[in-house]
Amino acid sequence: MQSKGAIRLVAILIGLACIFQLSFTLVTALQEKKAAKYADAQVALAQNQPSFNDVNEYDKVFYLDSVRTAANSMYLDSISTEKVYFNYTYKDVKEKEINLGLDLKGGMNVMLQLDLAELVRSCARTKTTPEFQKALAFARERAVDSHEDFISLFEDAWNEVAPSQRLSFDIDIDKLSGDVKNKSRITNEEIISLLRQEAESAINNSYSVVERRINQFGVAQPNIQKIARTGRILVELPGVKEPERVRKLLQGTASLEFWHTYTYQDIVPFLQEVNDAERERLSAIEPVVTTAAEPSTESELSQALAEQTAGTDVSDAYAKENPLFAKLVPTGAANNACLGLVHYRDTAEVMRMIKQSHVAFPNDFVPAWSFKPSSWDESGLHYELVALKSTGGKGAVLDGGVITSARVNYNQITGNAEVSMTMNNTGSARWEVITEQSIGHQIAIVMDGSVYSYPNVQNKISGGSSQITGNFTQEEANDLATVLKSGKLSTPARIVQEQVVGPSLGQASIRAGMLSFLLAFLMVLIYMVFFYRKAGIAADVALLCNVLFLFGALVSFGAVLTLPGIAGLVLTMGMAVDANVIIYERIKEELRSGKALRLSISDGYKNAYSAIIDGQVTTLLTGIILYFFGSGAVKGFAAVLVIGIITSVFTSIFIPRLIFERRLAKGKDITFDSPSTRNFLQNTHINFLGAKKISYLVSGIVCAICLLSCIFRGFSLGVDFSGGRTYVVRFDQHVTAEDVRAATLEEFGEAAEVKQFGSASQMRITTKYKVNEVSQEVDKEIEGMLYNALKTFFVDEMSLEQFSSTLDNPNGIISSDRVDATIASEMQRESVIAVILALIVIFAYIALRFRNWTWGIGGVASLIHNSIIVIGFFSLFTGILPFTLDVDQTFIAAVLTIIGYSINDNVVIFDRIREYRTLYPKRELKQNVNDALNATLSRTINTSCSTLIVLIAMAIFGGESIRGFCVALTLGVIVGTYASLFIGTPIMYDLNMKSAAKKSK
Repeated sequence: MQSKGAIRLVAILIGLACIFQLSFTLVTALQEKKAAKYADAQVALAQNQPSFNDVNEYDKVFYLDSVRTAANSMYLDSISTEKVYFNYTYKDVKEKEINLGLDLKGGMNVMLQLDLAELVRSCARTKTTPEFQKALAFARERAVDSHEDFISLFEDAWNEVAPSQRLSFDIDIDKLSGDVKNKSRITNEEIISLLRQEAESAINNSYSVVERRINQFGVAQPNIQKIARTGRILVELPGVKEPERVRKLLQGTASLEFWHTYTYQDIVPFLQEVNDAERERLSAIEPVVTTAAEPSTESELSQALAEQTAGTDVSDAYAKENPLFAKLVPTGAANNACLGLVHYRDTAEVMRMIKQSHVAFPNDFVPAWSFKPSSWDESGLHYELVALKSTGGKGAVLDGGVITSARVNYNQITGNAEVSMTMNNTGSARWEVITEQSIGHQIAIVMDGSVYSYPNVQNKISGGSSQITGNFTQEEANDLATVLKSGKLSTPARIVQEQVVGPSLGQASIRAGMLSFLLAFLMVLIYMVFFYRKAGIAADVALLCNVLFLFGALVSFGAVLTLPGIAGLVLTMGMAVDANVIIYERIKEELRSGKALRLSISDGYKNAYSAIIDGQVTTLLTGIILYFFGSGAVKGFAAVLVIGIITSVFTSIFIPRLIFERRLAKGKDITFDSPSTRNFLQNTHINFLGAKKISYLVSGIVCAICLLSCIFRGFSLGVDFSGGRTYVVRFDQHVTAEDVRAATLEEFGEAAEVKQFGSASQMRITTKYKVNEVSQEVDKEIEGMLYNALKTFFVDEMSLEQFSSTLDNPNGIISSDRVDATIASEMQRESVIAVILALIVIFAYIALRFRNWTWGIGGVASLIHNSIIVIGFFSLFTGILPFTLDVDQTFIAAVLTIIGYSINDNVVIFDRIREYRTLYPKRELKQNVNDALNATLSRTINTSCSTLIVLIAMAIFGGESIRGFCVALTLGVIVGTYASLFIGTPIMYDLNMKSAAKKSK
């Protein structure tokens, strides 16, 4: 072996670098352990407070959790700038620790979709043609099912609706930022090009704004990716504990405005007309029984709000006589801009009554909701309806574009958090005039359509410095200052995909993942020593080095370790053994031919290189495809797989060789088998090709059954392929899926899909109720309906807030996932493309490598056979086996992995056939093929067994989240082993014989 010293030095240096990289994770863990001890001490102090015993048991838990969280954060914040490891601060060390994905750490994953239709509309003139409106509507409608970018869809729609009409009649060229030389002669193609530039600019701007907001939010190791073609932004926030804050932070455009206001006294006559009109409409359906007065005193207001909160009728008679005021409870403040308080579930209905009535409200009257529940309402469920007054038909009297800075301050008198803002010179001058004209009146401060506050103006404000007050919490004030400082989103954004994972589920995933990893690792180590004795020990050392290098590489590259990533790690170990098995089996063949040990090792390595490289390259190609087409946890799996393949090749080839060379230099013996495995599958003479007709028949029948099941029985699609909302709910007692399903049917009016998720106290519930509506209001509505359906299943009483608190609650919703129907459709399409692309790439590689298309067809036919059986298995047995067999992104990752892994067997066999054809050119192809299959049989079975040991350990101990994934891989390995012997190679042989027969004619 040449350059032994250089290879040894490189291995040592890589090992030291990996240890150093991993040390940051250890230091972080030690510092967080100190923080946990400090938090425990603070919790103990809180428990010793005299008032603590007066709190009920459930509130005690939440109180102590909040104390622990606050104390932990305070400790870590206090050391964030201290040097804790060499010259690194805690903040530096934290950024360099291994990145854990959401499924291991808990947190939130969000896909933002920019509204490019609104961008096009904003570039239009004030008055547009009907053709423009029609084309925009068509483009919006087609965007739901199309994978084209919106500007292309709009262009197609315009050419369909008005092919000969100039777009310049509708698009205001002055609003576009591109360089236009001759505006009067601009073509439609040039306008579309400018709109596309505008869209790209909006996406880049939005990405920058989102990145600034997230960085100021203070989340460790956020991952923000721009998907430019689709106008989407992916945001991953591990460890975040306030998803509602994140939603507001990401979706807010930061469109700050200042509005004049009406008073309740100004608008109440019109509200009374709405009330009367609604009563008349309802009386046609059901006559009014009696009448009652609206609440006017503070005590009556409190009573009405309490009745609404409890979900009881405010009084049947009152509701029939006053349908509006039964839902819109006046505060009694005549000179206030607040028209009344409305329960969150009635906001849409109240707005409908006002907007759809024929009452002649003032033309400049604009009703708007407060951004949070009213401070007048102790239940926290009622929002204020505020009467805004449009100025000159343009809306706000001043917008937030004049703001140059914003920060959080605290009111010296009340101690409440408020946001101080500073305006530029133009804004300062305008603000001074506005406030002077508004003395004695209220000015509403509105952001993104929601009213933050509407203070009374006491005197004119000069200098451009003002405060936004609104009974803010610390977090709300910080978030408001953050969005004002980070800038305005040029295009509205909405969340089209969202996943929230609670920390308790993440901890359970870590325990299950590490248990399966350690157990599988130990079993592989034992297996190699049992089968190859001293050579097996060398392989185990290589395996240990591989794990070290793999983890070090993950940290160095900033890759994210997910639960499927742990599965990829364990699978990589099984595949790493394959290289050693190939080498050892070749060395054993050289030894049996009578060569000396040193020469056998040298020739064994030389003859094994081509099979190792070919096999690993095909798997590497599928891993790369999976990385680019996958997302979230699947991308994490692909990253581990790709890095693992690279480290496996290095460690499997060089580490054992260095050990062998050292032992040979010292004159020590090396054994490659044990007495019990010495003659394992040696000297076999199985006629594999003789059995091809039977194997074709059996495989044909099985594949036909699988295809028929796929067509007629279908699949259980995961939420990322079907769209909808999925919740993992943990109960405080065992429940049955049938009972939970029946309860959801009664509440939703349609049966939700309910499956046991782990223990009998955890259920995964998927509903397509309002699947195409993705607003926060609908999310809250569905959570409320789910709570109403399931609250009787809990032994201890639980409120809606506790039930929905995904990231702080031991029971209730511990994980949620929402996918828009458009995203689901796109995921299905991309998954199909990924599988087809993997097959094409592998066919091309094998055909080029073996210089014959028949070899490529044989390999791909084997892979298609394997994929059909695995996919058919998921169709046949879904709902029958005691674990979920959902077809989702993780399943597609399994199919692609099977494709990459299964081709390994074919490549090794093909490589041996090619070798035999070179050594024995006069033999019949049939004999060379059968001899190659028998010669590689020991390697084929050994590799499959070592990988199956790993997969079975993962399937049993890896947790519910990856059980279906591991079952698919296990089945794929078994079927793939069979197919490489009885399907792929025989097909290759048949095609070669037919090709030779054609040439001979």
